[in-house]
Amino acid sequence: MSFLDLPNETILQIAREQAFRDLNSLLRTNQRLARLLKTALIDNVCALREVETCKRALYAAANRGDKAIVQRLLDRGVLEFVGQGALLNDAVLSVEEAGLRVLLECGIDPETRDGEQQTPLCVASKNNRLEAVMLLLDDQRVDVNSTDRSGRTPLSLAAGDGHVQIVRALLEDTRVDVNLS
Repeated sequence: MSFLDLPNETILQIAREQAFRDLNSLLRTNQRLARLLKTALIDNVCALREVETCKRALYAAANRGDKAIVQRLLDRGVLEFVGQGALLNDAVLSVEEAGLRVLLECGIDPETRDGEQQTPLCVASKNNRLEAVMLLLDDQRVDVNSTDRSGRTPLSLAAGDGHVQIVRALLEDTRVDVNLS
């Protein structure tokens, strides 16, 4: 009897006992297994509580536009051990615009702060990530005048690094206070 001839319940039971890499390899063997084992893989990732693996899974699902998987990861508590504080800050550097949109739509807080007390908008402005800046400016939850540990705003970070397009985008937003000291 072939592995694929086994009942779904048996395959799922076997999958729950597999290491993450083995389960991932099994998932890639065919489409039926991919559909069947997707949730088992997510559960396995969350059980590992390995920060980088969880981030990769979350970012990959977001980049694919797979809101259901992103939401399942969030529902399984991935933010508790990944650390919500720097999650979106990291994502603005590594996730495509569509992926960032999925993360925001799934409820990731756009006002979290990293170790330097920078918000995702600060990080995107400082690192010349125009698409991320535009997306964050469209989100009304974002404080466009937030300051980091040194008192710098997204506008001052972008201007200080010579990111002209970012500066223009920020100046077009009426909420930006250019006189903030």
